[in-house]
Amino acid sequence: MESKELTPMNEEELTNATTSENVTENIESEKEVKEETTHEEEVRELPQINFHKLSKEDIVVQLNKLINNNSIFEIKDIFEKGLAAYNALYEKDFNEAKSRFIETGEKEENFDFIDATKEQMDLIEKTFRSKKHEYYKSLEDKKETNLKAKYQIIEEIKELINNKESLNETFQTFKDLQKKWHEIGMVPQANLKDLWERYHHHVENFYDYIKINRDLRDMDLKKNLELKVKLCERAEQLNELESISEASKLLQELHDAWREIGPVPKDEKEPLWDRFKKATEIINKKNHDFFTNLKEEQKENLIIKENLCEEVEKFCDEELDSHKKWNSTTNKILELQNKWKESGAAPKKDRNKVYKRFREACDKFFENKKEFYFKIKDEQDKNLKFKERLCEKAEELKENTDWKSTTDKLISLQKEWKKAGPVSRKYSDKIWTRFRSACDEFFNKKEAHFSDVDKQYEGNLQQKEDILKELENFEACEKEEDTIEKLKEIQNRWVEIGFVPLKIKNEINEKFSNLLNIEFDKLDLDTVTLNVQRFRAKIDSFLHGDKTEKKILHEREKLATKIKQAQSETTTLENNIGFLSSSSKSSGIIKDLEDKIHKAKEKVKLLKAKLKVIDELL
Repeated sequence: MESKELTPMNEEELTNATTSENVTENIESEKEVKEETTHEEEVRELPQINFHKLSKEDIVVQLNKLINNNSIFEIKDIFEKGLAAYNALYEKDFNEAKSRFIETGEKEENFDFIDATKEQMDLIEKTFRSKKHEYYKSLEDKKETNLKAKYQIIEEIKELINNKESLNETFQTFKDLQKKWHEIGMVPQANLKDLWERYHHHVENFYDYIKINRDLRDMDLKKNLELKVKLCERAEQLNELESISEASKLLQELHDAWREIGPVPKDEKEPLWDRFKKATEIINKKNHDFFTNLKEEQKENLIIKENLCEEVEKFCDEELDSHKKWNSTTNKILELQNKWKESGAAPKKDRNKVYKRFREACDKFFENKKEFYFKIKDEQDKNLKFKERLCEKAEELKENTDWKSTTDKLISLQKEWKKAGPVSRKYSDKIWTRFRSACDEFFNKKEAHFSDVDKQYEGNLQQKEDILKELENFEACEKEEDTIEKLKEIQNRWVEIGFVPLKIKNEINEKFSNLLNIEFDKLDLDTVTLNVQRFRAKIDSFLHGDKTEKKILHEREKLATKIKQAQSETTTLENNIGFLSSSSKSSGIIKDLEDKIHKAKEKVKLLKAKLKVIDELL
């Protein structure tokens, strides 16, 4: 007959059990408080899900399956990971949508983000929290029930000393009570130490009372020794695990098992406990080192996060005066936000403070950006109205066939358009298309018109080239007056032909004037007549050029001015002669003045003849 608890537990053994509990408390002090489970629950190993590779919709589907097909105890850890992954994706989509909304110039308070999965996720999370609350409430209730049941067993063990039954019957009752004790699940942590102390006390009293035979006692001690040796081996193997948290969790379970195994032979007790304690200390040290390193790493992370805060705050103080600069700086802020996410956790006491600082700096930047776009929105509205007026003017001109004047006006409008400031992206393409369409419509019509005109100009050019050939081979008449008339007739034909292509106009007119002047020079004409004929050729060249009337009027004004100047000069010279005597000393001066007066009068005569040519045209 074998039993786990057949040997009385002395004071030293009880001290070791208490020490084991203290080691467990040291392990728990290095990590978060863990959730307790009952021994009755059979834990299934669920397949692992990589939520970071799933979309929000897929995460919702997976969590819904988990919560409907498994117990809360089985899914509580994996559910929290899935929920964290979903919230990260939702926050990312929310922030991106909000940034795009604000960049359009809209007010932040008008932003409304709708996600079809959020309502489903909230319902699933609510169901999970409710079931989790019910689960832990039922677990605590069960622990209280278990506590009462174990105290009842202790009372029953205590009463075995007064039992009048046979030893075998009493011992069997004791064994049944032990089995029942071990089958009962977890109890509240606060009562655990007192419960075990009372249990071992009355078990030892029972052993002392029944004075169980040494053979049975040695068998039980040997079995307990084997079990505790296995626990030592398992504790030593924990050092090979990569996960410190997993090793600490398993070590806690080994300490729980150690407490439940009975005493071992006295000569093995101390070495065995030292072995188990040594394996425990190794895991405790690794656990302690892990959290020490974690604290150092978190301090470094805090420095990184503070530097990121400073960078964002620096951008908040910059003067950004263009859309390009705001876009560039916004990209830098988003990069800093990504670095923040990758920078790891800061110490718990500083975590909220540094995050608040970073969040406020980012919020300030985007608030500044919103104010900038709010200010330029008014300017963009003014620019839009100005460009709409330019469109209206262009649309009024597009049907005009006064090609030169309208071209100048449209070019002027295009210059004004270039000087005008930008408008909102919402209207930019539309207003530009409207303006360009009006301009294009006019210039397309102009191009079509002058395409036909160019053909006519080519014909005119051919006719004028024929006249040039005629002048090159010109033969004078017997009578001078007939020659003059023949040259005038050629002149008239030249003028009547009309325009030639602009690129050759000056060249061909100059050639005609030179040839005509050569023929006039051959004639025996007085200076006035010759100059008048040449002048007539010059005026004729104006008749088929640009701004004909303006050029002719300008030429008339110059002639009129020169006539007045020549007449004034003649009057002055005549007055000067009146002041001189007829002495022999002044005769040379008088002769010089008379020559100048003669030249001035000839000049007036020539200028008036030219003026007459212009007046005949007007």
